[in-house]
Amino acid sequence: MFRALIAREVRRLARSPMRAGLLVVLVAASGWAVASGLAWREAKLAEQALMHGELGENRNEWFEALGRAEAGKSILPFAAQPMALGFAAVLPPGPLGDFAFGRDALHPHYTNVQGWQNAASLFKRYEVDGPTTLATGWLDLNFVVIVLMPLILVLLGFDALSRERENGRLPLMLVQGARPGAIVGARLLVVGVAVWAILAVAAAVGALRIDALERLARFGIWLVAMTAYCAFWVAIVALVAVSFRRQANAALGALGAWIALVVVVPSGAQFLAAAVYPPPSRVEMLTRARIAESAARRNVEQRAEVYMAEHPSDDAPAKDVPGFYRAAYLANLDINARTAEVLEAFHESRTSQRSLADAVQVLSPVMVAYDVLTGVAGSGFPRVVAFQERVRQHLHTVLDAIGPATVGRRRLTVEQARAIPAFVHREPPVPRAAWLWIALLITWTAVVAMFVARRLAWLRRAPL
Repeated sequence: MFRALIAREVRRLARSPMRAGLLVVLVAASGWAVASGLAWREAKLAEQALMHGELGENRNEWFEALGRAEAGKSILPFAAQPMALGFAAVLPPGPLGDFAFGRDALHPHYTNVQGWQNAASLFKRYEVDGPTTLATGWLDLNFVVIVLMPLILVLLGFDALSRERENGRLPLMLVQGARPGAIVGARLLVVGVAVWAILAVAAAVGALRIDALERLARFGIWLVAMTAYCAFWVAIVALVAVSFRRQANAALGALGAWIALVVVVPSGAQFLAAAVYPPPSRVEMLTRARIAESAARRNVEQRAEVYMAEHPSDDAPAKDVPGFYRAAYLANLDINARTAEVLEAFHESRTSQRSLADAVQVLSPVMVAYDVLTGVAGSGFPRVVAFQERVRQHLHTVLDAIGPATVGRRRLTVEQARAIPAFVHREPPVPRAAWLWIALLITWTAVVAMFVARRLAWLRRAPL
């Protein structure tokens, strides 16, 4: 009987323009998301390669000028100054970053670390897109899975039982040997497999377009997480299907569940985290930076004497080195010192918000799935925050290395310049909590399935 129900649901799915249209929408959205993600990845890599090329040319010219100066040849006073030695700091796309690139425009992914920079000016890259685009992001595969896939499942499966009740076919089907659980299970099995297959094929096409072992390994984990999330929503739709007698009520219940789980709970959790642990004012940080810069420029000579006393050197200053390099360097040191408290407050606020979100998301399968899929893809806010922290640490390394020469109004030697380390990005591994969150999704699915089973047991006693 169950096989007959499966065949019946397959025919219905193929013959219904509305249901087939929903699957076509999912196919189009998935294909568009995969194509957009691959295009974004290529554009991002090309953009970063261009930056590396430009900075590489500048570094070569800088070292050539420094070599001539060290050989006793005449060069321009502004050439080969320590403050102009730059280091490219780049955050490349994650192993599956094209699956979750939607909100990439919100975060900086590269900067030029040099003496002219300070902690407040390192990341000034703001996208030219409108505020709506920045807030919502672009359509990526994670968005399709997290938001669109549940909606498609809800629309395709909410009336699995109520339709038969209102049409008067349920008593006849029960007499023929069908059971309410088999009727609902047949519909959701057909619908769930169709939706899952569309997403799995689209993701596989995107993953296989780039030959990388780590990418394929992460794709396997991503697929497991997506499957667990899909199973959870199949269970939610099943619960709705067996809980309402009329199609209209079932539709309202299904859409209400989607809105509550996908929109209300995640938004409420973010609002709660921001309200409980508000970040400090960025205006305050910029104001402190301006005050520090102004104060440092008024006391250049005094600050230089103090700095040189702490960093003594026997090298005589070069006569042709302009004094404003010293002023800018000392100003940046003051800015770093005065904004350190605000940056630390930002870090503490982000950490606290993250801890609260982790506690809240135990009650939100949607938030769990988002964190898992984004973390496995190698995207997300925590990865960007870690990148920014490493860049700031590298800035301090560069400033410490060029400080004595800059304040002493002389140039570095070629050996000293070569000894300054370059910025190296280290891709973090798959979060250890990923499998734990996947297990939590499975647990939520089991809990919902338990309620479905209890409801079906009641329907067997009073099916009409």
